[in-house]
Amino acid sequence: MRQSERKKEQEKIDNKESRGMNIAAVVVGIITLGLVVVAIALNAGLSLPLGQAGDEEPDWLGTWRKGYMLLGEYPQSEVTGRALTEDIVQADYDENGDAWVNGVRYRRVAYEQATYHAGDGAEGHDTWEAGGEYRYFIYEPLNWRILDETDDQILLLSEQVIDCRYYHNTAEAATWQTSDLCQWLNGYFMETALGDKTDMVQETPIGKVFLLDNDQLNRYLLMQPDYTTDDIRTACTPYAQCMGAYGNLTGDAWWYLRYEEKEEFTLRTGSMDGVSISGIMAHGENIGTGIRPAVLINR
Repeated sequence: MRQSERKKEQEKIDNKESRGMNIAAVVVGIITLGLVVVAIALNAGLSLPLGQAGDEEPDWLGTWRKGYMLLGEYPQSEVTGRALTEDIVQADYDENGDAWVNGVRYRRVAYEQATYHAGDGAEGHDTWEAGGEYRYFIYEPLNWRILDETDDQILLLSEQVIDCRYYHNTAEAATWQTSDLCQWLNGYFMETALGDKTDMVQETPIGKVFLLDNDQLNRYLLMQPDYTTDDIRTACTPYAQCMGAYGNLTGDAWWYLRYEEKEEFTLRTGSMDGVSISGIMAHGENIGTGIRPAVLINR
């Protein structure tokens, strides 16, 4: 090919790439504007006595700008294969399904104990078959994302979806404070996961353990500098997926938001606020949705 022809071909390629970059820039601009409009339109919720988060830029992709901390422990990784020893299988499990083996705590789960089963082969759900054997999980430290902090308080959000529960179990109207999920988080979960660290957790008008609402999602995540959907997308722990949470282990999980108004539930399937697998706020059914608890702790 002559030099003049090669030059013309290169110009065509450069023009196509330029048009593609312009289109991509327009799409990104539309998405960003849409998120801002949605965020502004949302109702305001509880305002915790904390300042604005997110002044610092993330050091690298996947690192939350305000940092992390470990607090408490909860069943997370599944124990299988050669790691599942006879001592673990034959241990004396209590009514919650917990047992200590050589100084390590384990959780045993039966099929009927899972909150939700979508059926074998259902996309996004665990494929545990009815009548299967027990499954075993190890307690591991809970990793919390620091959303905001002052001299004497730190607001934390669990980094992953850690369990799957129904927001409310009865066909009746319920607020957040009267919901079964609120009672579970401030009773069983707090005692099991936080144990002797409970004294660090501060009481708020919505409980010691709570869910973020739309307003807090905006303030601490959506409206931060250089926000991307990766800031609110998260993964299930293996335990949460076993219990019925919709999503996977690599960053695609549904999770609840707190809803302040009275919601009418119909046999566990009331429509609730949440965050979808793509990191977009959604209003979906009360099934297969995971839990990302939040706490306000004292320093």
